[in-house]
Order: sequence, then structure tokens, then C-alpha cells
Amino acid sequence: MKYLFFFLITSFTINCFPQNQPYTFSLVNENVTLGKTISDKPLSNTITDIITIGDSIIWLGTSRGVSLSKNNGNTWINFYGDPTFGADNISAIGYHQGIFWCATANQEKTSTGDELPAGTGLKFTSDFGETWKSIPQPID
Repeated sequence: MKYLFFFLITSFTINCFPQNQPYTFSLVNENVTLGKTISDKPLSNTITDIITIGDSIIWLGTSRGVSLSKNNGNTWINFYGDPTFGADNISAIGYHQGIFWCATANQEKTSTGDELPAGTGLKFTSDFGETWKSIPQPID
């Protein structure tokens, strides 16, 4: 009876709180962070921009990188926690002549302790995320 009760409570907790599951993992004593790349949903529910291309391609700019679906949102490829994107969020996305662009940013502390967004550069791909190129943040 105790095992049945434990199983029911555990199953209930896992099914009721699915957003508490981790999406990035760090290796002990190493400066390596691994990000989940394919999922049945985007990594974040904070979406800054949406672009649709044709009948099935969806790009999302989110607080946890870029998410891409090639099948109307049934599955997602998430670009976050990898060497190209790190932990940057996306401040804007665009698509022009077959090239997807995104502006990246992160939070920086000011001298007063407040956090403000700071641009980290631009990233673009012409092959739906297979390869990415980066442009450093321009300085005004």
C-alpha cells in the first residue's frame, strides 16, 4: 500500500509540474553547459517575436534563445545553452531572402544594482539552424 501511494504521489507531481524539469545541465568541475536541442515544445513561454514561413515553418524568439519548428509546431529545435547562443535571450528576429536573423541580449547589472538588457550581437543562418554565423555587438 505504501508503494502504491508513493507511486501515485510521484506520478501526480511529475504530471502537474512539468515546467520544473531542467533543460540545461552542467558537468561537475567543468565549464560545460549542455542544452536540450529537440523537444515537443519551445524552451520558454516568454516569446518576443514570431515568424512563419510557408505552411509549416515557425521561428520563435524567446527569453531562452531561438526555437524552430519545421512541422507546424509538432516538434521544436531549440537553440540555447550551446556555444553559439550561450544563455542569451532574443530581443528581435527577422527573415529576409532566405536568411534568418536574430539579435541577442543578456542582463547586465548597473552600478546601482539594477539589471538592464545589453545587446550581445547578431546571429544568422541560411540553412534553418544547421550552421550559425555571429556578428559581435556594434558599439555606438
